[in-house]
Amino acid sequence: MVLRNFCLVGCTDPCNEVVRVKDASGHWKTFYVRDKLDTGSFALKRILCHSKDDESKALKEANFQLNLPDHPNLLSCIASGLQHVSRRKQGAISEVLLVLSYSKRGTLQREIDHRSARNVMFPLYLIKTMMIGICDGLIALLSFDIPMSHRDIKPGNVLLFEEMRPVLMDFGSVTPSILPIESIRDAEKWKSLGCLFYALIFFKSPMDFVHARGDSVALAACSANIYFPIDSCSKVPPELIKLMKAMLSANPQDRPSLTQLVESFKNLPEEIMYCNNQSAITYSL
Repeated sequence: MVLRNFCLVGCTDPCNEVVRVKDASGHWKTFYVRDKLDTGSFALKRILCHSKDDESKALKEANFQLNLPDHPNLLSCIASGLQHVSRRKQGAISEVLLVLSYSKRGTLQREIDHRSARNVMFPLYLIKTMMIGICDGLIALLSFDIPMSHRDIKPGNVLLFEEMRPVLMDFGSVTPSILPIESIRDAEKWKSLGCLFYALIFFKSPMDFVHARGDSVALAACSANIYFPIDSCSKVPPELIKLMKAMLSANPQDRPSLTQLVESFKNLPEEIMYCNNQSAITYSL
């Protein structure tokens, strides 16, 4: 499938977050496009390149995504292309275009913001399902012939598809993992995944609370002194808080591996997964 098979529908849609726009320093925008044969809707990511180095990195990202295996928790690229910018808008010399699957619901961050505004918790069983899906996507990256680490796990880099299926996106920071291939599945430990888990329950990263208090984010990131809102904790089973604390441990060796996390979530008792406010089952759009 080539780029000329797609047409731009628009860069504004009031009903959903089709468009994710970064400022000039971010170098990319996303637009809503349709197949000219009207077979589906897609997102077009346009990465402005201000140097040959930018261009090389963007093409590397596009190539990586084009070659992703079919996986329910990884966002593959349907088509890509490079075009030179004649007028050099904002100093750009070219732009790399990526046609991606379209998510009507948008990012996990958007869902968190909507629920936070209404003070509506995620159902615990849904948190369990999403965390397992995110871990499965990360494990898939680490299962390549050359194991790869995402390096930028956060709610804004997770898209939500049907039935709240989480899909990892934005692979611009992906690098080969530094861990030995034979131990990769059992040794990969990411504190950022713990911050994402924290945000699913408390609507913010633990570092957001640190910043709001005026404390040092750098020191907090290196310590185990994580703030847990008392009111919200009363609605969360202690098993989840214990798992979250392990994921946010200051010592990487004390954090569970991805495979251990999947098993921990799968082994959570079913009865605690349905103990919080069931009105939260109503998803926002």
